[in-house]
Amino acid sequence: YIDRYYVATEDLKQNLINAGTPDYKIKVTGIPIEEQFERSVDRNALLESYGLDSKKPVILIATGAYGVIKDIEGVMEKLLQHDNNQILVICGKNEELKNNLLEKFSENQNVKIFGYTNKMDEMMKMATVMITKPGGITLSEALAVQVPLLLYQVVPGQELENANYFQSKDAAIIVNQPDDLVMSVLQLIGDENHRNRLIDNMKEIYCPRSAEVICEDVISLVEQKHQFNRFIG
Repeated sequence: YIDRYYVATEDLKQNLINAGTPDYKIKVTGIPIEEQFERSVDRNALLESYGLDSKKPVILIATGAYGVIKDIEGVMEKLLQHDNNQILVICGKNEELKNNLLEKFSENQNVKIFGYTNKMDEMMKMATVMITKPGGITLSEALAVQVPLLLYQVVPGQELENANYFQSKDAAIIVNQPDDLVMSVLQLIGDENHRNRLIDNMKEIYCPRSAEVICEDVISLVEQKHQFNRFIG
C-alpha cells in the first residue's frame, strides 16, 4: 500500500526495482537538509568574519554530535607542523573535548574550537577539506556544499555502507589510521585537481532541493487521489 518511495540515490532506486518495487513508485530525491546549506555565500567575507586567512587552507574536523573521533589532538599537532594550515574543530556536545582543545591550542591563531553549532553550513563553506564520520545527514549536507571529504575511522554498519558508496563514486576518501589521515589531508590540500575531481563527482550524486521536491510530489499525489475519488464517486 505504499504510493511512493523517496530514496537518496539512483543506485538505491535500482536496488528497490531489483527487489520487485515498480519503477513508477520510486523517486530519487536525496535526503532533506536545512536550506542554508544550498545557499551561496561570499567565502572570503565568511573567512574574514571568523578571523581566518583566505590564502591559507582550512581543515574542518567534525567530531560527531558527541565528539567521538579518536586521536584528534595528535592529528591536529601534525597538521599544524605545516604553518600554512588552519583548523576548525566542531566538538559537538563533548564539553570535555572542547575544553581540553581550548586549553591546548588557546595560543594558536590557526585553530578555532567550537562546541555544538547551528552554523555547520558556514563551517563547510569555509573548509578546503573536511574530516568527518559518514553519517547520512552530514554526507547530504557536504554534498550540497561540495566540500572534499575524508571519512575517518568508519565503523561497520550504516556508516561503512555510506562510506563505501561515496568512495565507490570517487566522492570521498576513507582513512582509518591517524598517520594515514594526516598524509591524506596534506596530499589533498596540495592537489587541487584531486579536490576538483571529488567535487565534480559529488555534484553528480547530489539531488538539490530534496525537501521541496518531496513536498511537491506528496501534494501532487494527494491531488491525484482526490481527483480519482471524485471521478469514481
